[in-house]
Order: sequence, then C-alpha cells, then structure tokens
Amino acid sequence: EAFYQRGEISDEDMDAIHSLAHHQSADRVREIEQETDHDVVAFCRAVCERIGHPAARHFHRGLTSSDVVDTALAMAMVESLDQILGRIEEALTVVAKRAREFKHTLCMGRTHGIHAEPTTFGIRLAGWYTELTRARTRLEQTKEGIAFGKVSGAVGTFSQTDPDFEAFVMQRLGL
Repeated sequence: EAFYQRGEISDEDMDAIHSLAHHQSADRVREIEQETDHDVVAFCRAVCERIGHPAARHFHRGLTSSDVVDTALAMAMVESLDQILGRIEEALTVVAKRAREFKHTLCMGRTHGIHAEPTTFGIRLAGWYTELTRARTRLEQTKEGIAFGKVSGAVGTFSQTDPDFEAFVMQRLGL
C-alpha cells in the first residue's frame, strides 16, 4: 500500500494483491517450507503463487524476514495487551464496586501466616484495586515500549525503501 500510494504499483497489480493475497493455503505453505526450510520464504512463495505475475513482485519488496517476523510479533503483543488492559478495566470496575459494598464488613487481618488486627474486606479490596491500577500502568508502559516495527529491508539499510515509507507502514499497522 505504501508503494501504491507513491505511485510505484499499478492499479491492476494492487487489485491483484488485495484480492488474492488473503487466500493462501496453509497446506501449500507447509509444502513449500519442507523444500525451503524457511517459514517466511514459504509463506511469501505461497501468497505470490496466488497473486501471480507481475503483481507478485511487489509482495515482499524491500523487506527482510526479520522485518516481517519482528513487526508481526509486535502487532500480536500489542493486540494481546489491549485484551488484557480491557479485562483489567473490567476488574477495576468490579473491585471498586465491591470495595464500597464491603467497606464495613469485618474480617481478620493476617500477618506472618497468623491472625492479626481486624480489618474490613472493603479495605482489602481497595488494596487489590490499587495493585490492579499499578499493574495497568506497567502494562500500558510495556505496550508503549513494544509497539514498534520495522520495514527497513536487508540489514536495516533502507536500500529499497526509506524512513518515510517505514513511518507510513507503521502508522497503518498501529505501531
């Protein structure tokens, strides 16, 4: 898409890529991987078989396998953290509600594995709420730190792309 936006791919080639790239066969990828012993090469060959020539020449253009694998891993981690952060928000809502509900419910405090001063279940829940808040902050910081990809090509030289190209792609991918 970045090459297309720059006018470096024809409408016909882009149409072929869009319409056929998502219909590869996992069996075909595995078959090619048996020959090549390389997962990304096998995937690219299987997709390019579907796309056909001349459009297929653009499919992996300017990339290296590490660009694909590392960027895909970053995307997966970001999506996973989004799911976890959503669940933490749900947990925070429930724990806050229950902390208010049980703010006067007595329970035994514990220290060193034995009973200690009495406390309330609401206070315990408030402590859990605070810890969940800290966990959310740490996960948000982690997400910010891992939300990076790269499409700089072989050994990071940008030999077929440039930093603006990479910025466009990362923006499209949400990285």
